[in-house]
Amino acid sequence: MPGATRTPRLWRPDLALLSRTRDPHPLLRSDGSTVIEVIRSLHVPSGLTNAVPDRQDREDARGAAIEAPLATRPLLLGGSHDTAVRRFLSTFASRSTPDYAIGEDRVAGIDWNFSYNSTPGNLEGVTAPLLVVGVTGHYWIVSAGTAYEHAASRDKSIAFVEGTTHGFTPCEPCARSPRQFGDTMARTFDHVAAWIAARFVPGGAIVRERAL
Repeated sequence: MPGATRTPRLWRPDLALLSRTRDPHPLLRSDGSTVIEVIRSLHVPSGLTNAVPDRQDREDARGAAIEAPLATRPLLLGGSHDTAVRRFLSTFASRSTPDYAIGEDRVAGIDWNFSYNSTPGNLEGVTAPLLVVGVTGHYWIVSAGTAYEHAASRDKSIAFVEGTTHGFTPCEPCARSPRQFGDTMARTFDHVAAWIAARFVPGGAIVRERAL
């Protein structure tokens, strides 16, 4: 089934779906401040369709290598699963219940322990200190919050980085002005470094070196 791995994600073109968290969380803003608020996604419409230019998808980079007319490439990209039934059921499948629904701030009606590949289900068994970092320039806002909620860790933290993509770089299509979100990668990993230092570095201090 060409495109089966990504095309059916309705929340990519429909920005109302999975667009915000249920609860307030820390937001690391581009001006260096941190505020506590309901986190809202800034991502732009995306998907494997010619109707959405500048998709900013990993498929764009792979498009040149595909021997197909440009107009048909979106239908061929996104891949398919070449797998066995047993592997599909144990790794990729999920079980839904009658109340299954996708809304603005949640995915309801999923048995998170149906597959061993389920992050929320796995985190129910994690008790070590946990840091979850979400990004607002992508559509995984709700999934980050769901992971945090399911974690069994007593010491767990979550924060979202303003205007950051899934790869920690600035989401330029999300910006209203050039470089609006600044150095998102530095802001992300400075936060991670501070979290680690507070728990695992004697005295809670850490020296950060920048490559010039």
